[in-house]
Amino acid sequence: MRPNSRNRAYLKRLLRKDDDWHNPYAHLSKEDAQIELAARNIRLSKDANDSRYALRCALQAEDDQRQIPFLRLPKEVRLVVYEHVVSDDPVGLARPPLLSVNKQIREEASPIFFRLTNFRLDVYQGAYLASEPKFDLKTRKWLEIIGPDGIKELRNISLASRNEEYNIDLSCPDAGQWSTTLRPRVYTPKPHHSRQKCSARRVKTLTAHLADARRAIEGDVEDMAQSGEDPIYLEKLLEHKESAHECVQNGMVMFAALRGEGKSVEPTIDGLEILVDAITAKDQKMRDFVNAILRGEV
Repeated sequence: MRPNSRNRAYLKRLLRKDDDWHNPYAHLSKEDAQIELAARNIRLSKDANDSRYALRCALQAEDDQRQIPFLRLPKEVRLVVYEHVVSDDPVGLARPPLLSVNKQIREEASPIFFRLTNFRLDVYQGAYLASEPKFDLKTRKWLEIIGPDGIKELRNISLASRNEEYNIDLSCPDAGQWSTTLRPRVYTPKPHHSRQKCSARRVKTLTAHLADARRAIEGDVEDMAQSGEDPIYLEKLLEHKESAHECVQNGMVMFAALRGEGKSVEPTIDGLEILVDAITAKDQKMRDFVNAILRGEV
């Protein structure tokens, strides 16, 4: 290779590409790198602060220079410490400060953080349309940031739709064990049946909510039959509730078949979208029933 300007530029590009390959911060945007440096109280010159490459190099240099006595402890002890620190942090999509200390701690503690934390993922309001995204913008951005490696460590999530928020253990294939909080409400819009409540405002599993609704509806069906009224409306309501419950159970079965269950579960973005589709189908089924009532078809 001749020592001319063209070859020097080519060699510089090769060295930079090699540096990017080995730099753990190569995937960070300029804004994320600036946030990471600010968390470590590292200040750069104005010119360097505007360069994504300089920011990444500064982060890597800081990792190389940082010597922490904590890392001399056995790994088993460090993992126990991570569990306590992560469990004490507020629940949210933001990563705890622990993960900004250095590369080694981030790699060791990140799986624990994702496994122990319950993350709220907001469903996009237009998710029932095939052409629309499944999650809102904030959630989609967060899933992109943590990437496939972070998503596969998720174990507990809350999927918040328009009507309810579902707390889901991704390792459990039984959707009946999802928990949710329903507002106290009349289970039927017809005023002469307004004495029954579908559920109290407290957290219950979907199985418990369905059992409460079944008992309430069956009680009113019996009362109506004794008074000579036609209970077909309430019977249809119960059928729709049971059918809606089957939607989420079928979705959980599909998720488990695709991504595993128990200790072997490894979620992906496609798997999470299956659950969103199941919740959307459940909500849509109940909306269709209410619309049928308003049209006088039931």
